[in-house]
Amino acid sequence: MSLAGWAVALSLGVFFSMVGCLEAGYRLGRHNAEKAPGLAHEGIGTIEAAVFALLGLLLGFSFAGGISRLDARRQLIVQEANAIGTAYLRLDVLPDNEQPEIRRLFREYLDSRLRV
Repeated sequence: MSLAGWAVALSLGVFFSMVGCLEAGYRLGRHNAEKAPGLAHEGIGTIEAAVFALLGLLLGFSFAGGISRLDARRQLIVQEANAIGTAYLRLDVLPDNEQPEIRRLFREYLDSRLRV
């Protein structure tokens, strides 16, 4: 089985086990609520606070990762623009009879990069 197949199988296994645990917890909680109605919701606030804190951390790390990737992409764009500018200025070193054709090809390359 390929790596992608293992990843899909693992993802499906985790998903169905989570659904099973959710159902088991629901049934267990419902059973306990029927036995002792006053104690059914004791401690739920602490659990909710912990879950929301973990979700907040997950959200914060997601945004931090996204921002770092955006900054890295911006840096790469600036580096590429500087490299293109430097390469265009270096065309002056070529012999005069070859410069117009290479400048035209360079402009075509630049237009294709701008389209990307």
